[in-house]
Amino acid sequence: QNREGDRELLAHDPDWECVQAIPVRPRPKAFARSSFRPDPAAAFGVFFSLCVFTNLKALEDGPVSLTTLIVNFSLIMPLIYSFCFLGEAVTVLRIIGILLLVVCMFLFTNPKITGEKKLSPKWLGLSLFSMVCNGTLSLVTKVYAIETDNAYSGPYLALCYIFASITSFVIFAILNARLPKEEKTQAKTFFVPKMLGLILLIGI
Repeated sequence: QNREGDRELLAHDPDWECVQAIPVRPRPKAFARSSFRPDPAAAFGVFFSLCVFTNLKALEDGPVSLTTLIVNFSLIMPLIYSFCFLGEAVTVLRIIGILLLVVCMFLFTNPKITGEKKLSPKWLGLSLFSMVCNGTLSLVTKVYAIETDNAYSGPYLALCYIFASITSFVIFAILNARLPKEEKTQAKTFFVPKMLGLILLIGI
């Protein structure tokens, strides 16, 4: 049997008394998987939380369509990484795709074309930061998948979202501490039965 569980015939000679398959050469070694490492999961969790937070803040100050477009422009980051460091081919279709993204970015962020009011620098900064965080997520996943062939395993993803939850609570605590006392959210609010049930439901 090979490593996928399929039976394969390695050799067969009718002159032999035993007609069972016999190995005539060593099998190639199976894909060597790296040991499980928590640091990519920690990076994923931190950048995931930052991406979600900055994206939500950007949506408060700017249009949904433009914010979503800029954040999705992060797809260019793994493409550039693949071209520069992985030696992947720079095909005509990929270049056309990148150019179309640039054109769309220009068209949808130009107030003269869209008729939108002038966009604030704060919104643009938040959108670009969210784009970079989203692109970094893609890079972390791509590099980890290349190194381990295990980027979508249950334990790894669970650890990713544990780090994301920790980061989210840290961001909440920092922002909550800056609010006036009467507007602060009490920490015990997250541990009432209804909230715990909602957290478990979303987690499932």
